[in-house]
Amino acid sequence: MRVKVLWLGHSEHVRETLAPEERLPAVLTRAIAAGTGEEVELVARRVWPAPNMPDLVDDWVTRVAPDVVVFKVTPFWYDYETVAQRLANRFGWLGRRLGRAGTTLTDHPPLARSRPVRLLQRAARAVVGREAPFPVDVVVERSMATIRRVAAHEGVLLVVTGSDGGRAYELDPQSRALALRAQVDAALRPFCGKLHVRYHARAHFTLAELATMTLADQTHFNAHGARVVGTEEGALVAEAWRAWAREAAGSARRV
Repeated sequence: MRVKVLWLGHSEHVRETLAPEERLPAVLTRAIAAGTGEEVELVARRVWPAPNMPDLVDDWVTRVAPDVVVFKVTPFWYDYETVAQRLANRFGWLGRRLGRAGTTLTDHPPLARSRPVRLLQRAARAVVGREAPFPVDVVVERSMATIRRVAAHEGVLLVVTGSDGGRAYELDPQSRALALRAQVDAALRPFCGKLHVRYHARAHFTLAELATMTLADQTHFNAHGARVVGTEEGALVAEAWRAWAREAAGSARRV
């Protein structure tokens, strides 16, 4: 049997810094296949919590006709607070241009770690402040709407994942990231439970672990990080699939 998986994830599946077979979706595919003993076809789509996310995902589920949907509620959406994003949120196209100018500095690790740039960043945070792409309540509301839409499709196993172990910026003492993650987890975990949807959010990696798992930007996974997280999440999905298949077989026998 072939298991078709629709993976609703983030930018990890398009990072050209990794070979296709090293990227998270490829690792997930191999891990799910190993855990289910079935051939796996994985279709990867990048999701963003815009107002049309529930409609878009619903359309993808209809078109792709998957056996399994893995919906990743990415913490980046609500806990990656930057000066650039605050400028973009508050001042539109002008703010985005100003933000990109600042981001250009931090995209070059040697420059980003220099004392003048760090001092400039601290001053900007103090004067301008920081914001994430979306507020927590918006992410929760649109994620819940998306979960409801997917759960309404018969014969589809839905697995929702939250944090995949975090990033270094979330452990910054000045960051609210861990508190924001806890808010999202506290909302989505019982919500998924009521719908009988599997929900999983991983405990945070340590800074030492993350140093070996991410690229120079400290946000995207390197090959080792993709392998660690993909193998773990693939095993989780495979376990959920086996349980779901057993339940379906038992229901069929009772009919």
